Amino acid sequence: MHNRGVDRRAHAGLALARRLLLVAAMTHASRSTLRRLGALCLVALVLGLAPSRAHAGGAKPDPTQAKVNAYVDLLNAWGNRIRKDRSTYAGWVKDLAVGPTCKERGIRPPGEFGETAVAGLTTAAAILAKKPALAADADATAMIAAIRALQAPTDEASTYYGKRAFTADACKRGGELHQALVAGWQAYFDAEAKVRAFVVSYNDDLDAKLLVSTRKKYGLGFRYYLERQLGDAKLLVREVETQLQADAPDLAAIATRADALGATLDAIDARLLALKASKANKAIAAELYQGGYERTVRASRDLQQSTASLREAIAAASAKGAPRSAGEAVDRTAKATITLYNAMIDNLNRVKLSARVK
Repeated sequence: MHNRGVDRRAHAGLALARRLLLVAAMTHASRSTLRRLGALCLVALVLGLAPSRAHAGGAKPDPTQAKVNAYVDLLNAWGNRIRKDRSTYAGWVKDLAVGPTCKERGIRPPGEFGETAVAGLTTAAAILAKKPALAADADATAMIAAIRALQAPTDEASTYYGKRAFTADACKRGGELHQALVAGWQAYFDAEAKVRAFVVSYNDDLDAKLLVSTRKKYGLGFRYYLERQLGDAKLLVREVETQLQADAPDLAAIATRADALGATLDAIDARLLALKASKANKAIAAELYQGGYERTVRASRDLQQSTASLREAIAAASAKGAPRSAGEAVDRTAKATITLYNAMIDNLNRVKLSARVK
């Protein structure tokens, strides 16, 4: 991220862009209708953290950051893929504990893994073998092992169901493949959840350090509020995730996080207005606009408003027992919220501030 708006030269490796890792523990279906709706929405939106290209000025990541980037690459490359395979399969195999009969309607084969994607696992494994040793190394290695174990049954299932070979053996091989697929998915998700948790915690720690560093160097100025805005937005979307998984969503908790983001944006707006009212500082105000700072603030306002709409949709779904129409509204608004969050991050990653903007 070539982002001159935030000083990261003192933290080579601290500039990890913060697309949120949303699905840390959503591999099991919930018994709650509303909870299922939220999980379905967010499972379709598994998001990753940007790897080493996010370093300021293209700086080479340090060994720790390089390894964390390898974790991120694994999550980004395989999380959506494997989750989608499992979701598609579970969509027509009605009971994963029992397995397929091959008499189900709408049988859909998984896609083959592809040699190019699997070849990347060798590079990842080599990075994980390097120093320093990190707490999630074993879990990331387990992710790789699970992916490799899934390759053969997934590729075979793609042909078996795609060419309807199950009609010749009364689904016998389908039952055998089912056991391998379910076990492989579970192994992957168990390891993935731990790696995701590590990356999220690691990134939170970096964000906290960066905020302290920025305040120390620039004071309570625009650069500080740029970082604070990011932190508030991240916590807001994380709260959205938490409440969408809850049996009884706490809408006040989402509102509290949204209000915190709003307060930060209010502080930014007040500073922008003061600059624009001052003839002496109009040049700085122009730089904030041209550098994309104000665009990022507006994107955060859009995010804040989207979470208000989401709260309304959740409340409507809860009041009506989550009928299909209300459930779709929750799903649609939650998806819009995550899209707006990522739009804000993309805007922030493009912010360019001059040296005189503090």
